[in-house]
Amino acid sequence: MSEFVRHVACPECGSKDNRGVWDDGHEYCFGCHDYTRGTGFKKIGQLKNKNNNVDDDIVLPYDIVLNFPQVAKNWLNKYGITTAEASLHKFAWSETHKTIVMPIYDVEGNLKAWQGRTFDNPKIKYYTKGKPEEIDYILGMSDPSKIVVVEDMLSAIKVSRIATVMPLFGSHLSSERLARLGSSFSHLIVWLDRDKSRYAAETYQKARLMFESVRIVVKEKDPKEYTDDQIRISLKGT
Repeated sequence: MSEFVRHVACPECGSKDNRGVWDDGHEYCFGCHDYTRGTGFKKIGQLKNKNNNVDDDIVLPYDIVLNFPQVAKNWLNKYGITTAEASLHKFAWSETHKTIVMPIYDVEGNLKAWQGRTFDNPKIKYYTKGKPEEIDYILGMSDPSKIVVVEDMLSAIKVSRIATVMPLFGSHLSSERLARLGSSFSHLIVWLDRDKSRYAAETYQKARLMFESVRIVVKEKDPKEYTDDQIRISLKGT
């Protein structure tokens, strides 16, 4: 069984990163559906070694597909996320793991991590492969001077309709990450759940030294639980 390696540009349709490459050598473009038969492991090993930005341990499940079963569609619809938006962000479905796979790529299109939302384990809903905290995964660019930070990917997708946003894939915002963001943005908004009020205060104290302005939005729920209008009002502070 083959494992996904990375996204590359497609020579057939010209897309920047719609073509997937697997470790047995086969390639498939999710845009134009062009398919290339596998040529063996050696070629892919050379590809990995050539691109030292790719972590060989970070691979997507071998059986990912772009068609979501009803249980996954219901979950996305619950938060107002369309399947078109999910596809835009390269979400996929793994039947073996009964999981929505949410990949995290760097600016060059290299797979750096992924988060899964599983539907067959009531005790563990989310799990992460890789170190997403090392990637500043920026969505939307409505205001190049202001960045909104949220906890999860679905919340980031909803906020990206309105503002520039970055998901934490958790709630921890390190000083190193704040410094990286501070070098690119002047204004910071951090949206956290109410049960993290104490952590919000600590984050504010760290961030205010690195940005012209810092605002902490503490709400009962994540942005994904609110409508676009409610999110817009919360970000404006009115």
